Amino acid sequence: ERRPGSRRGRVGSEGSPADYAPDDSVRVLGGRVIVDTMPETSNDAAPRIGGTGDVPLTVVRPDSRPRGSIVVLHRSHGLSPALRDFIETLADDRWLVVAPEPTQDARSAENAEQFGDEFYANVDATFRWIAGQGIGPDMIGVLGFDDAGTAALYVAAERVVGAVVSVASPGIVQTAQHGTLSLADIVGSLRAPWLGLYGDDDPKTPPSEVAALREAAG
Repeated sequence: ERRPGSRRGRVGSEGSPADYAPDDSVRVLGGRVIVDTMPETSNDAAPRIGGTGDVPLTVVRPDSRPRGSIVVLHRSHGLSPALRDFIETLADDRWLVVAPEPTQDARSAENAEQFGDEFYANVDATFRWIAGQGIGPDMIGVLGFDDAGTAALYVAAERVVGAVVSVASPGIVQTAQHGTLSLADIVGSLRAPWLGLYGDDDPKTPPSEVAALREAAG
């Protein structure tokens, strides 16, 4: 299934509407050419090794050759309108955005298997699918919000990626899953540059814990 995303404007600094492709929606605003583009969203599937099924993927492609890929981890069945709009914005910036459907276990923060073998099997299948698009691991970023941000950090500690971004990711010094390392324990093992974003008033990520995480990261 393929469907267009939201129509967005891209500024062309030179030329006139006649210089653009026939299927582009072009207008002139304030003497500048505005090209309306629509990222292409499709559903695909990444086969797991061993014939154990496929990982459903939501894929948003840029309208030109991608500079790399961003894997957006999430915890819900399907994408919320806000998250879909966000990943279309990433595609506007020439990223191939891939959002794998989470496993049933990964949807529950209290489930001990949240970061188990099935989680990593899905991650590996997603990365193989991206490799099939001609994008290597050093050109893949992993991003997640809240508990999915915690998952993104686990991926970056166990797999080769180009970068990782986590937003308001909990589990800094204590995790909900028995036997799972905290973020303060794994942050020194990250295999890629990391950007961690935290607010000041989130009870799940108090400033004292964020400071401890910053210290652990060095």
